[in-house]
Amino acid sequence: MAGEAHAQAVANVGGIVTDENGGPLPGATVTVTNKGNGSTQILITGSEGEYRAVALQPAPYEITVETKGFALQRRLITLTVGADLTINFKLNVATVEQSVTVSASEAVIETNRSELSSVVASTQLEELPNLGRNFIELAQLLPGSGPDNSTVQFFNSTKFGGVADQRNGFTTLIDGGDIDDAIWGSTTVNFTEEAVQEFRVLRNQFDAEYGSAMAAVVSVVSRAGTNNFHGTGMYYGRDKVLESKNFFASTKPDYNQKRFGGSFGGPIKVNRTHFFAAYEFNKVNTSKIIALPESNPFASEENGIFPSGGTNHMFDAKVDHQISTKHALTVRYLYDKQFLKRTQSVTSDSNQIDEFSKTHSIIGQETWTHSQRLVNALGVSDVEIDGSVMRCRVWGSFQPFLEALRGHEVLSLSSIATEEGVER
Repeated sequence: MAGEAHAQAVANVGGIVTDENGGPLPGATVTVTNKGNGSTQILITGSEGEYRAVALQPAPYEITVETKGFALQRRLITLTVGADLTINFKLNVATVEQSVTVSASEAVIETNRSELSSVVASTQLEELPNLGRNFIELAQLLPGSGPDNSTVQFFNSTKFGGVADQRNGFTTLIDGGDIDDAIWGSTTVNFTEEAVQEFRVLRNQFDAEYGSAMAAVVSVVSRAGTNNFHGTGMYYGRDKVLESKNFFASTKPDYNQKRFGGSFGGPIKVNRTHFFAAYEFNKVNTSKIIALPESNPFASEENGIFPSGGTNHMFDAKVDHQISTKHALTVRYLYDKQFLKRTQSVTSDSNQIDEFSKTHSIIGQETWTHSQRLVNALGVSDVEIDGSVMRCRVWGSFQPFLEALRGHEVLSLSSIATEEGVER
């Protein structure tokens, strides 16, 4: 029973383990450990010394390789969303003086595939100033993108490529589930920057598992808890008293903005269960000014200063549970409530538009690492806007579970196949 191919916000790593002379070392134990939450995958190299770990959460990792008669070796790497790295190991014969070799973290070039993509990492999200706190605006630093000044952008503040209508020019995925409008393709959710770990932008060419876009795919990974409690807090405010008056105006229009929020995460059970939550609130009070020239016969009726602005509540929560070394469970909930008053630039207040939306999004996924050759992901995502279910998707396949009980390994479209020559 094959299911629909589905994009997932994960990373893979693999390679070959050899001796000093380049001979393969079958039967070596490879342990891949997430340095943040302590989750591990334990692998045994194949007949050619190969190993492969898939469906890993983007995070810093430590890879340890050991086998009898050779010095243990470990390497520190960082896996970003969508990465597929090759990390080879060459083990030295163990001596009395030397039993452990440690390789420091280093930059790794991805050679497994060719694609046009760039990653905005967590350090950039934390350090780069972003007045609107819309994380997609940081994608404007990447090649092939820029500000979107169209009137139908909604939360699409960035345009990708030369697509005329950017609403269906790109798709935004958060933890593998899209947050696009089902009809127009516009981004419907303002996701708080406090909850974004990193995101990757794939341009012009990308795998069929993504789809739903003409020019680009924005794949976002939300933050997750680690073995250490950590949190953040922020406040940003602007007020009318700090604003200067327009040279030609006699008064200053009302304006003030208050934005505050924070995040907190940590372990429920060390190396096993972790949580993370973030909240952000933004309130803006401003004005829309209609100033028709005196020659316009409707100037006296239409001209004026009209109150405008809006409020936005954003909340995100995520729980990760390592059931065993072969099973992992992730559940993420997102909430966004927004109200915008007088959103248009018009010549008559009677043509103004107020916008309101309330969005719930939930994703749950269970990942089963059956072997190096087969990993199955079973998940569900649901997006509800203003009480209506916009999109509900289930992905995965029960067949690998059933066949594995009989000692067979079966690949399906919804499984992540790692065997050479088999496409996802």
